[in-house]
Amino acid sequence: MNMRRNTGGEIGGAAAGINQVPPQVPAARMEMPVNPTGFADGEVRTTLVQMAQSITLQTQSMTAQAELRDFTRVNPPVYPRSKIAENLEEECREFMLHDSMDHCRLMVHVQQVEDNRKRKHTKAS
Repeated sequence: MNMRRNTGGEIGGAAAGINQVPPQVPAARMEMPVNPTGFADGEVRTTLVQMAQSITLQTQSMTAQAELRDFTRVNPPVYPRSKIAENLEEECREFMLHDSMDHCRLMVHVQQVEDNRKRKHTKAS
């Protein structure tokens, strides 16, 4: 018993004509009217220069983005917590040392002023 449907008959039968593309009509020639007096040479030149600059800037920005992306792929940022804590602790210590140095300078100055006052009082009496 044959269960297949015979839709196209033999090869090249009625079904073979379904998938054919209809012939195309030749396209009408599309001609653009040229107005040579519409543009001055300077206008065309400046327009072309602006286009070239924008293309160059776009490629440069894309290159910079690609370089940054490649750099971050090669050198991924590393943020271990211990390293940050160590750096922060070092900076705090340095800050405290700077403050204590200023405090020490002030104390030395106060001691020098007091010594000078004592000397003046001992010489005067």
